[in-house]
Amino acid sequence: MTSLTPQAQLRLIMKRRRLTRQQVADLMGVSLHTVHSWTRPPSNKSARKVSAGTVELLAEKAGVRLPR
Repeated sequence: MTSLTPQAQLRLIMKRRRLTRQQVADLMGVSLHTVHSWTRPPSNKSARKVSAGTVELLAEKAGVRLPR
């Protein structure tokens, strides 16, 4: 199985828990702007990489098991 990127894992968590970007921002204690930048396509100049640790913390807070 192909390993998912942290961005793909973030999107998976959001989809599984039906979380909005605002809800992710609230859970993670970051701004909505930060979450927008995490979810932009990598080709977008204003995209920011989300760390694997951040995604793992969100998964824990949201109660989602990520595929390994």
